[in-house]
Amino acid sequence: MNRLLIKRPHITEKAGDLAHRNQYVFIVDKNATKPSVHRAVEEIYKVKVMSVNILNRRSPATKFRFQSQIKKSKVKKAIVTVADGDRIDIIPR
Repeated sequence: MNRLLIKRPHITEKAGDLAHRNQYVFIVDKNATKPSVHRAVEEIYKVKVMSVNILNRRSPATKFRFQSQIKKSKVKKAIVTVADGDRIDIIPR
């Protein structure tokens, strides 16, 4: 159940800068809550989680081929802060 909650790590330049402060960004399921993400990260990565912040990105409308508008999918992100000394190794594929 917990593995389905966390879809994938979100790897960007900003997320890389946050990793230096022991904060990691994950794309999570739309029904995920702070306590469930807290338990899932501790179980999967075997680290001590200090806090969890959740972000909901709206689906922006974008133009496609000068005429029609399409909507991008909604994304829910979790920024997880781990204890000093703990580290999560995230390898991009």
